[in-house]
Amino acid sequence: MHYKQVEFFVEYCSPREAKSFINGPLVPKSDFELSNEVILPRGFQRIEELIFTDDAIDTTALREQYELLLSKLTDLNTYYETIEIHDAQLLEMCQLQLFRIAAMNLNGYDETISQTNVTESYWCMEGIAQTLKRFKPYINKDTLLNPIHTALLQEVEKAKKKLQLHPDYASFKRLDFIVNNITPLNKLLVKFHQQSKLPWSGRIQAINLKNGFLFGKESLNLQYFSLYYDDTLNIKTQAQLGKLLFFDPILSGNNQNACVSCHDPSKGFTDGLAKGLDFNKTNSLPRNTPTLLNVAFQKAFFHDGRAYQLEQQIFDVIHNKTEMQSNFKDVIEKLKKNTTYTLLFQLAFKNTSDSAITSYAIQKAIMEYEKTLISMNSRFDQYLHGDKKKLTAREINGYNLFAGKALCGSCHFLPLFNGTVPPFYTDSEYEVLECQLIHLINNWI
Repeated sequence: MHYKQVEFFVEYCSPREAKSFINGPLVPKSDFELSNEVILPRGFQRIEELIFTDDAIDTTALREQYELLLSKLTDLNTYYETIEIHDAQLLEMCQLQLFRIAAMNLNGYDETISQTNVTESYWCMEGIAQTLKRFKPYINKDTLLNPIHTALLQEVEKAKKKLQLHPDYASFKRLDFIVNNITPLNKLLVKFHQQSKLPWSGRIQAINLKNGFLFGKESLNLQYFSLYYDDTLNIKTQAQLGKLLFFDPILSGNNQNACVSCHDPSKGFTDGLAKGLDFNKTNSLPRNTPTLLNVAFQKAFFHDGRAYQLEQQIFDVIHNKTEMQSNFKDVIEKLKKNTTYTLLFQLAFKNTSDSAITSYAIQKAIMEYEKTLISMNSRFDQYLHGDKKKLTAREINGYNLFAGKALCGSCHFLPLFNGTVPPFYTDSEYEVLECQLIHLINNWI
């Protein structure tokens, strides 16, 4: 309970510790920025798994996890005594926690065994309420803040009451809660932040918190998912160039295959096959061709997650002997012989060395085109925006099952459903599906 009340703070200030030591998922994780070490599940969720077991409790493992958790929390407590946090950041933490409640806490990301998610979301709301109460001094300086602050606290209490009255994990009406409680709270937080004249933190992150709606494409910071965050010059022109390259077989070794050969727009940017075809269109590849819709919002690519950026994914495909069977040296030579492309690269990468056609320029152009392939306007998205006529009762119940008892939502988080973990979107979940299916079936039984 105490952790959930301060989760918004720990996740914001110590995201790595929160994920790896305190409340990470029950799957092995890797953090190749630090080392090649695979991090086994630790913290609250591992403790929950040890306690809620059909076998005898492994007290040795339980004590080890408890001592590790206590040590990490003690270290963080010492660290937090020295850091400086501004009031504006506290407001932003509350917004991110709203997103976390909707997309993770109520989706079974943690408490997958005890399924006390609704009660724990109530505790999260208590933490938000206590934080907002400390802003009362601002009301004395600006009387216009008083009604907003009052409305904020009232909305938090309404959300707490709904969570308290309907604690059952399987039947809790998640979409109703998002539309009627989370979204109004976020709008009031934005309004209060703006009226208080507090500056926004300027922190580089995936979610644009200045927006009154958390779950739409307008709230996702596309540039955050790029290899170089500040490389924003001429991106529209680059996207136009990237579209030409995407449809042009000049990138392949035989000048016959293009990106579009496997990622057909008429088939949702897939090939419509159970498994993709190889370079010669004669043999099936080991895996299917994934869609490119919303691909810009991913943080891991391929079945093993070996590429962390979309630009890296493009490199691998072009050099893959069973796919494009090419290399950038040959591609650059072909493009430089084409006067149209020579001019287009000069326009798209004006006043940079990439105007001479480089491997980075090719990857960047294709990536900028793929960043335009956003499809967040489904009936589900429109429902989240407040149009409650867009989904049937059966479909709403379907999402409740998806995010609840079936535990699909514990990996496929709304609103993207692609496995990239909100609200920071720093990594993507990928697992051995056979093991995951066994876990789900056992849970279902």
